[in-house]
Amino acid sequence: MRMRIRAKFENGVFWEQYTDLERQFQNFLEYIPYFDRNKNTISFRLASLILSVGGHVDSMFKEMARYSKYRSSADCKEILTRAKNRRPIIVQCLRFFDREYNLSEKEVTFKCLPQRAKVMPFVPADLPRVVPKWWDVYNGLKHEFSANFHTANLENSRDALAGAFLLNVRHIAGAVRLSEYGIMKTEIRTPTGRVKNTFAPPDPVQVRKILEEGKGIAGTYVETPLFLYEYRQ
Repeated sequence: MRMRIRAKFENGVFWEQYTDLERQFQNFLEYIPYFDRNKNTISFRLASLILSVGGHVDSMFKEMARYSKYRSSADCKEILTRAKNRRPIIVQCLRFFDREYNLSEKEVTFKCLPQRAKVMPFVPADLPRVVPKWWDVYNGLKHEFSANFHTANLENSRDALAGAFLLNVRHIAGAVRLSEYGIMKTEIRTPTGRVKNTFAPPDPVQVRKILEEGKGIAGTYVETPLFLYEYRQ
C-alpha cells in the first residue's frame, strides 16, 4: 500500500515539486533560450508547465492559510472554507498574503542570457484587481485551453514560475526549511565588514524569528539555476 504524503512546506514536498517544475522550464530553455525575441514563443509544453505551476501555487496558498501564525485569522478561515467548498481563493489569498509578505513589492532575479532580469511576479495585471497576469493566463488555459493557447508563451511561463519560487522562499515555514536544508545561504563577513568568499546556512531559529517580525536578513539569499531571491528586501 502506497503512503500518501501531504504536501507541506515543513516536510520539503513543496520545494521538491517546485524544483521539478523549474527543471522542466530549464530543459525547454536549452532549445529556445530566453531572449527578448523569443519571449512570445508558445508551446504545448509551456501550456502544460503553466497549468502545473498554477496548481502548485493554489496548493501552497491553501497550506499557507493553515500555518500556525495565520490559521486563526478570519481571512484564512474564509480561504480554507472557500477551498473546502471548491470556490476560488486566489483573490483572498493575494490580499491577505500581500499584507503579510508584501508579495506585490517583492522581486526575484531571473538569470537569463545575456543579462539578469528583475521580475515582480505578484504585481497586479490591472488595478484595482490584485491578480497578476500569469494567473489570468493559467486560469484561461485551465477553463478554455484552445481559446487561450496563444497565451502559453515563454514570458508568462517564466513569470508563473517566478511566483511559485517567491512563495517557496518567502513563506516563513518554507524559508525555515530551506535554511535547514542548507539551500539558504548567508555571506560570511570579517570583523571589518568585508565579505569573504565563503557562505554558510543561517540558523533556522533566527530565520523564523526575523521573518515573523517582518524583517529582512542582510546578506542572505536562495539561489537556483534560474532564480535568485535576496532576503534583505
